[in-house]
Amino acid sequence: MSNNRKSQTQQRQNLYVTVTVILMMTAVIVAIWASLAKGNATPVDVPDTTDETADEVYGTNGYTPFEETEDVFFDSDEDSDTKKPETTDAPKDTDTSKTPETDEKTPETEKTEEPLPKFIAPVKGEILKGASLDTPVFSLTMEDFRIHTGVDIYCDAGADVAAAAKGTVKNVWQDPMMGSCISIEHAGGAVSTYMGLCDTVPEGIAVGKTVEAGQIIATAADTALLEIAEESHLHFELSVNGKTVDPCDYIEFPSESTFSE
Repeated sequence: MSNNRKSQTQQRQNLYVTVTVILMMTAVIVAIWASLAKGNATPVDVPDTTDETADEVYGTNGYTPFEETEDVFFDSDEDSDTKKPETTDAPKDTDTSKTPETDEKTPETEKTEEPLPKFIAPVKGEILKGASLDTPVFSLTMEDFRIHTGVDIYCDAGADVAAAAKGTVKNVWQDPMMGSCISIEHAGGAVSTYMGLCDTVPEGIAVGKTVEAGQIIATAADTALLEIAEESHLHFELSVNGKTVDPCDYIEFPSESTFSE
């Protein structure tokens, strides 16, 4: 009985040894084969996606191998700028989206400005006080120094006041300090203004009406309270393109001597 047990035990040990040796040899063979296979690897054929067995290769869920969709990822909005070839951009020299500067802008030299008309004195009289646009001059009425934006032309109350040039009546109004006033628009952006007039204007003198040079537009009166201490006169102003100018630079008055006490 004891001999049989020893015999069975010996057989088991022999079997274990045999199996171990076989496994070791198998491992060695597999390692050698893997090494050889790595050195002599051949490309694996990728199944044709158009084949009827495409679903069997890639599955029915529609996914494709990474190698097949790699280019798709680069077509996304984030990478589209980096993948587009530079040849797709239009050359800068051939860019026709911009109109030449000469076509967009009309040279100012081509625009003809309307010339100023020839002005005449609105009343016949010497200048009592000239224009002083920058330096204050003494006011007899206000007893202070202030800017004088026009010329005071001597005339008696009731004297006719004429339009200094052809134009259109721009405004007729009552000023609390300068009395009745009329302004006329002329060619070249000029505006003449007449102050200290009679409250009644001749028939046909109204805003929008055209007047000729020398046409009677009003009558002089002592309605300018701001200059009431001065001798009887017409206060006359002139502006060109919105800028007040000295009327003496545009009109030859009978006398340009400034009134003094």
